[in-house]
Formats: sequence, C-alpha cells, structure tokens
Amino acid sequence: MHDWRTEADLLVERRGVEAAYKTLLMDTEAGNPTAALCLAQWRLTGYLIRRDLAEARRFYGLAAKSLEEARQPYVALLANGAGGCDRAWHQALNELQNEKIDEASVQIALLNRMNIDGAGNPTDTFAPEIPQSVPHISVFRSFLTAAESKYLGSVARPRLQRATVVHPTTGQLIHDPIRKSSFTAFSFVEETPVIHAINRRIGAATGTQYEQGEPLQVLSYGEGDEYKLHSDAMANVANQRLSTFLIYLNEEYSGGATEFPNLGFQFKGGIGDAIWFKNADKSGHPLSATNHLGGKVTSGEKVIASKWIRAKQLDISGPPSRPF
Repeated sequence: MHDWRTEADLLVERRGVEAAYKTLLMDTEAGNPTAALCLAQWRLTGYLIRRDLAEARRFYGLAAKSLEEARQPYVALLANGAGGCDRAWHQALNELQNEKIDEASVQIALLNRMNIDGAGNPTDTFAPEIPQSVPHISVFRSFLTAAESKYLGSVARPRLQRATVVHPTTGQLIHDPIRKSSFTAFSFVEETPVIHAINRRIGAATGTQYEQGEPLQVLSYGEGDEYKLHSDAMANVANQRLSTFLIYLNEEYSGGATEFPNLGFQFKGGIGDAIWFKNADKSGHPLSATNHLGGKVTSGEKVIASKWIRAKQLDISGPPSRPF
C-alpha cells in the first residue's frame, strides 16, 4: 500500500492538483484506505480542493474500515451532521459500539444514562436560577453529572496547551498575560458523541441552536493562574458572541471564582454546575455589566468547560471555492 499522503504531495508538485486528485480517487475506488483518508482530509480542510463535508464524511467512512485514525472524525461527522449533512445519530452509535477501546465503552455508558431522544437531543427541561437583582445571568445546578464532568476533564487533559486571546485589532489569536491558563477545544470533527450530546444540552438550556455554538473548550487553571477582567464580546464582527456558558468540572481547588465586579456578583459552582451570562445585547453591542474575571487559583487546579454562543450559525464553509 502506498503512503498516499506523501505520494499525493509529490504528485501535486510534479503533475498538479487535478492529477493528484484523480489518482487518489482511483486508488480509493480500488480499496486503498490511505488514499481515502488523504481525500477525506483534503475535503475537510479545503486544502487544494473544495471543502465538501459530505464527501469528507464519505471518504472517512471508507478509510475507517481499515484505519483507526479515521474512525473518530467519521463518528463525529455522523453524529453532528456538520456542513448541512443529514445527522446519522444511530449509525454514529453503532460505529462507536464496534470500537474495542475503553474510551468507547465509557462513552456508551454515559450516553445510556443521558435523558436523550433517538437523535441525541435532550428530553429534559431546564429551569435556571436567576440571581436576585442580578441581570443577564442564570445558574443551572447539576447541569452535568459527576461522571460527565470527569469525562470532559479526562479527554481534555492530554490535549491542553497554553491559552490564547483574540487580538482586538488584528483578530489573531495571541498569548497575553491577561489569560493565564491551559485549554483545548473540540471542533466539529473532534467532538465525540458524548460531547455532541452535551453541546445539544447547552443549546436546549439557552434556547439556541447547536450550530450557533463555537467549539466546546475545556480550561485548566493551576495555582496562580487567572483570567483578568475582560469581555467575551468581540469587536467589529458581524456574528457576535452573544453569551457564554461555563460549566464547573471539579471542586479540588481554592480561589478561582467567576466574578462580575460591575454587578457585585461572583459564582463558584460545584461539580457539574453551570452559569450562563449575556455578553452583548440583541443588536450585538457589548454589555459592560457582564465584564468578568476568573479569580486567581490559590491552590489546586480548577477545570471548567466553556461555550461561546454566537448570534447566528457559524460559517464552516471553509476556504473560497475551488474548481473541484
């Protein structure tokens, strides 16, 4: 079997993109899973050829018959239907059940205990607490179970990296002392069925659509880490971050409360508790009232999940259209 990820690059250099694409396609049709994986990644990223998530899912499915590295993105795309594809929740669960790894077994056990329907949507209703005389903020007690909270922390930990912020002028992600922590994010092609079900639960609790949410993040604050006073709203964007949903995943730390100085309010949740707050009004204008900070952790490690929710559906169409 050829290593098509290397050979395809050579073909592109020697004969051009179209010749490389046709060669990969012929080898995929002949049953080469590595060629299928290469095409899946090209279709997913829009690298050299047009982004097409339906085709990416099809190619991942062909590759997943033989290659373990193709299985997780294939299951994710089945579960969430990204890019306008039909969601195939039952097929995603069947694929998950066929995986002979401990992590798949953990997911199946968690999903079996969730109150979800046949499409992975929550069947619970959510009644938030509204802090007395505090506008723009809601609290959801026990939003996640202890087992769900532990799962998010465990799958995030190997992926953690130094946190970034968005530069207010350039829009680039940069390192800044205002945010001292580690984080990871689960994109639509990386979210497991459990993470996808949690994302749909967040949508149900906030009255928003799954497609409005940015990728779920998990953040780790060690001793001395903090996120200084800031707003989650963005400058000069057409699709504003209207709100933020934070879930506390552990309790083994001191300090680290989420504080809203302009409202005279702070919150430090127990395991699985969540807080939801508005960042901007319906017109997209930032609300200075909900400028907030993550207090300094004085001992232990604080772990939270964070979801930014936009005004409209996120655009995941990828780079500008290419010829094929």
